[in-house]
Amino acid sequence: MKIEGLFEVTPKTIYSHMEKYVYGQDEAKQLVSNMLFMHLAYAVGAINEELADHDRIATNLLLTGPSGFGKTYILRTGCKSIGVPFVSVNAKSISNTGYIGATIEELIQKGLSAATDYDEMFKGYAIIHIDEIDKLCGRHGSETGWYDSLQHSLLAILEGKEIKYGGRSSQSVQTIDSSGFTYVLSGNFFDSRKKRDKEESAPIGFNSIEGQEKKSLHYWLEQAGLIKELAGRISSVAELHEFGADGLYDILVNKEDSSYRRYQKIYKLLGEDLMISEEQLMEISKSAAKMGIGARGLNAAMAEYLSLSISDLTFDKVKDRNKFEKVEEIDKKLLIQYSNIELFSTIHDEEDDPKFTIIRDIDKEDDDEDN
Repeated sequence: MKIEGLFEVTPKTIYSHMEKYVYGQDEAKQLVSNMLFMHLAYAVGAINEELADHDRIATNLLLTGPSGFGKTYILRTGCKSIGVPFVSVNAKSISNTGYIGATIEELIQKGLSAATDYDEMFKGYAIIHIDEIDKLCGRHGSETGWYDSLQHSLLAILEGKEIKYGGRSSQSVQTIDSSGFTYVLSGNFFDSRKKRDKEESAPIGFNSIEGQEKKSLHYWLEQAGLIKELAGRISSVAELHEFGADGLYDILVNKEDSSYRRYQKIYKLLGEDLMISEEQLMEISKSAAKMGIGARGLNAAMAEYLSLSISDLTFDKVKDRNKFEKVEEIDKKLLIQYSNIELFSTIHDEEDDPKFTIIRDIDKEDDDEDN
């Protein structure tokens, strides 16, 4: 769902929109809301030719936290609400040569080609999400150079105004104007968060507690394994936190696109009402929490709970079924086409032009044989 009216958009309306879909993670939602608004403001100014490249304020973000607790979802929901393209690339797939996996340029190009749910006027103003960036933060002997090389290839993307891809074998080099892109990195960074917690006795994360000496943001990013130049391109960091069964229950009951809500819509389509008691929803939430994969566990837990119910569903009560009914009987004598159809048998007369096909009426031949 999109916020109605471009000039009705504010950081608060983006935040309120995400509140309908994303449980908790207030810090991350606030940071992403502000980033998206500034991104949209620059896009409007550039399209109106009132802002140039040098007027842009860099707002590249880093989102940290465990998998399954909303990093990608917050970004996708926010981008969809304001109509800008969203591309998510997994850093594990990146290769600086392209021989293993693909180059970052190729991955972004493929993501842009597949992007949907955006206004055409904002085609050149995408949010590019590089997930699992911590997988490129190796610091293990001979592997260090390999990971640093991959990070430098990513740095070139963040610094540049063009993305070039292709150029291998018979491919020609293609160029994408990336001057309007904003980049968001994300990853777990569990070891770094744990180390910082131990050193400063602060809550797990990059934010130190009041009264203690605060080491710089970029110090911790470098400690996490980001090269200094790439860490310097990060303007803000937000940590997403784990939540338990209570949080998962809130998602099931109160969020607009929860798996429970989606199942209810499908059941309604099939002419059935799906109502699950609060007690059973809590049991589903507890089952999902035990999986340790955040909100993703709700889909598996719901599917397991509804497995017997789903096996009894039919299309008998679907409305307007006539729209989908196929014509069961076809007058074969009126149907002539140049294709193999199960109702007909085709032969070629070798003496005739092979371009022409003789279509025999099977039923008539069967009658002749019977006689």
